[in-house]
Amino acid sequence: KPSGLLVQPEIPEWKWDNITMDFVTKVPKSSQGYDTIWVIVDRLTKSAIFTPIRETDPMDNLARIYLKEVVTRHGIHVSIISDRDPRFALKFWRSLQNALDLKRKPMEFQVGDKVILKVSPWKGVVRFGKREKLNPRYVGPFKVLERIGDVAYKLDLPEELSKVHN
Repeated sequence: KPSGLLVQPEIPEWKWDNITMDFVTKVPKSSQGYDTIWVIVDRLTKSAIFTPIRETDPMDNLARIYLKEVVTRHGIHVSIISDRDPRFALKFWRSLQNALDLKRKPMEFQVGDKVILKVSPWKGVVRFGKREKLNPRYVGPFKVLERIGDVAYKLDLPEELSKVHN
């Protein structure tokens, strides 16, 4: 049965936010037993990472390799495009989430603490005359004025950030 109309993938706005991944299988075994090459490509810059793996590697091992090879260099991505079964991407996301949560500690701040704020380059925050991709991804530090919820805080923000965060 037809799967529907083709849809153009969203154009990435930041490097390593949108990636594609594929596997080159059935290559001759290396001395370490690797028989597959995992190819991870950034859709914006077209830069690629080629990682040797075993075809039988479990998903949690792939998540650890991904953390070591990609996340430590480029951060967490927003989307994955893969020609594999959609269940593969779902299993990969779950394994990656489990791997990330192993060492994550909940952050709590007290009134008076100084914190930095993550900002998106496309949300209208312009600092130091830079635009878009050259903007800093984090700004601050800002003083915590009050705790609003479990993970929400009111910060002492400058006027230029009042339109983005209130």
